[in-house]
Amino acid sequence: MRGSGDPDAGAALAAIDVLEADHERAAAMHEEVDRLCRNWLRFGFLEASRAEQLRARIAELTTLYASHIRTEEQLVFTAAARALDGGLLLEIGREMARRRGLAWDPAPTAP
Repeated sequence: MRGSGDPDAGAALAAIDVLEADHERAAAMHEEVDRLCRNWLRFGFLEASRAEQLRARIAELTTLYASHIRTEEQLVFTAAARALDGGLLLEIGREMARRRGLAWDPAPTAP
C-alpha cells in the first residue's frame, strides 16, 4: 500500500501499527484467561478475586476486539481493496489463512 498513491493508504498503514500492538495486548490477555480457566477446571472452583480478574480480562478483550475489528473493516480493508490489485489481495488472504492453520483457496473470479 505504501507505493500505491492512494490517499487513504497512509492512514491505513498507521492503523496497522495500532492493530499490531492490539495483537500483542490480546495475546497477553488470552494467556491470562487461559491460565485462569485451566486452574478453574483443575480445581473445580475459582476464588472470587480470580473470578473478577477473569471477568475483567474478558471485558477488556471484548472492547479491544470491537475496536480492532471496526478499524480493520472500516479503514484497513477498504484502503487495501482500493490500493491493491486482486492477485495481491488473494495472496494476502492465503497468508493470513496459513498463519491461522486454515486451508483456504477461494474460487477464481471471472475478469
